Amino acid sequence: MKFFIKSNLFFIIFVICIPFLEGQNNFYNPYSRYGIGDVQATNHAMLYAIGLDGGSFYDKSIINYLNPATYALFDSSSIVLNIGANASGNVVSNALQSYSQWGGGLSMISGGFRINKFLSAAVGLVPFSNVGYKITDSVAEFPTSSYKNVYSSHGGINQAFAGFGINIAKNFALGFNVSYLFGTIYQNNYTDIDTSYFLDNRYTNATFINDIYFNAGLRFMVPMDKSNLSFGFSYAPSMSINAKRTIRSELITFGVNNDASIDTINETITDGEYLFPSFYSASIGWDNKKNIKIFLNSYFANWEKFKNFGETDSLQNSFAVQTGFSIIPNPNSFKNIFVRSNYIISLKYNKTYLNLRNTSLDAYTISTSMIIPFRPAFKSISSIGINFAYTFQGTKKNNLLTVNNFNIGISLQIKEGFYESKKYD
Repeated sequence: MKFFIKSNLFFIIFVICIPFLEGQNNFYNPYSRYGIGDVQATNHAMLYAIGLDGGSFYDKSIINYLNPATYALFDSSSIVLNIGANASGNVVSNALQSYSQWGGGLSMISGGFRINKFLSAAVGLVPFSNVGYKITDSVAEFPTSSYKNVYSSHGGINQAFAGFGINIAKNFALGFNVSYLFGTIYQNNYTDIDTSYFLDNRYTNATFINDIYFNAGLRFMVPMDKSNLSFGFSYAPSMSINAKRTIRSELITFGVNNDASIDTINETITDGEYLFPSFYSASIGWDNKKNIKIFLNSYFANWEKFKNFGETDSLQNSFAVQTGFSIIPNPNSFKNIFVRSNYIISLKYNKTYLNLRNTSLDAYTISTSMIIPFRPAFKSISSIGINFAYTFQGTKKNNLLTVNNFNIGISLQIKEGFYESKKYD
């Protein structure tokens, strides 16, 4: 009966939130034109801070879908809900000019609960990748006229997941997620002719992705006298993801507020696939069983094998390493909410899959989070999370771009014992 109530509660919340979890149409990063776009870790305040974590960093109020083995940590009498939103801004610069744009919105909804002492479950919806850019190339054809080539894109891929965490033995758990990837990536290019004698031509490439995706993980802990040592590993195999591509060529005219299609010259629909790389993540963590945690994470993906409808995209294998720590000054304080809050800081180096003009476009991130509990930890660990992260990527050498990303995230973690039985002596 409890399982039936819990599962239906999550289904209702999940359906209600789907319309609000669309991709960020105002997302902007010129480097997202490669691969599947800007791969999203998560916009949950705590997971953004620990980023690549393979499961060594644990918290019973957090649904860490990056490693489903952590679902096994859920309490038997509680359900967990996580909701996240963010605002993200990119400042893109080259040697001559810069451009900035902000976007954001609701970005994560998930829920989890314990089924029995061996099995726990979680479901959710999160972004998998975002795409957004606009590049203009102006050409002076004659002294009195010119034209410009405009290349733009928007859209992305979403991930709806359902997974299980299994307690194999004390302090050892396995887990897996079955996900549905869906979304559309729109790529447009058109020629805007600076004269009324010619209609403009627009070329649209819309790729719709929909297929099943898997990832799995394990987690084990080594208890010691005054501390714990935790290990985590997660893995997603290389998979062929089904896609359908519609290519349309049309004549358009530009109006004051929007453009209008005059005639479709040609349209073709092609079935194909993306060949996703395999992903690996490993982590190690230490905690003092009270209020301090330290973690070290690593990540690898073989993007060299990525293919887009059978074509390679000149990508390189990516690698990242991240380290950080968290501290709760006094988790049992009644009077001061700030000394019982959880503070997290991390540093990350990411060798991205981008290598343009013989230049690797590495990224560096510093992230800080504050998790504010509603009440003292032994009564409830429901909380609000606030995160700020800054990422620098790229270079101005070889006519390339730098991207300064600022991300502000907020999350709500609800963990309450809705099914606790009260006992009176």
